[in-house]
Amino acid sequence: MAITINGNGTITGYEPVPNGSVTAAKLASGVGGKVLQVISNVETDVVTLNQVQSWTVVPGTDQNGSGSAFAVAITPTASTSKFLISFELYYAGTNSDVSSFRWQRGSTALTKATNTGNRVSTGASAFYQGVTSNNISPVLSSQTLLDSPNTTSQIIYAPYYYKYHSDTAYLNRSLRDYEGSTYDTRCCSQLTVMEIAA
Repeated sequence: MAITINGNGTITGYEPVPNGSVTAAKLASGVGGKVLQVISNVETDVVTLNQVQSWTVVPGTDQNGSGSAFAVAITPTASTSKFLISFELYYAGTNSDVSSFRWQRGSTALTKATNTGNRVSTGASAFYQGVTSNNISPVLSSQTLLDSPNTTSQIIYAPYYYKYHSDTAYLNRSLRDYEGSTYDTRCCSQLTVMEIAA
């Protein structure tokens, strides 16, 4: 509807927003591509990864300190929204340890490899080749993808890992983790979820 300014000073075709408020739901309507909300969760402590040959959620909590999974809990503004999700996980393991990571929405694995046969179907690999004596830094494993969950119910986005060997692996530290060394590093891993209006 066109907006018309009448000769008597009135305006037709214009509906003011009550109290000047603009809700996220109103923003989500008819403004595709706009970012409606952004949630980040940063893990600053060392996380131990010790489960073998099964997809296992990375331990931790959500951004509110709840639960037992390193995750982002988010409630969509609209069922049509899309979600741009990314993880940056700093991983270290032994010279023979091969680990992989992937995003999951609840129990649903997102964007994993297809036509894998008996191979591990994953989203991002994290192969670290080194030995304890020279493993001084974790390496980055990352995955960014666009998800369309089609719901207004709360969503839990969490990274899962898969390890082949029984050796313990870690997030946010080197394998040897020498105290007082100027070489060994500790890092922070991060999850970011953005709701995008469709």
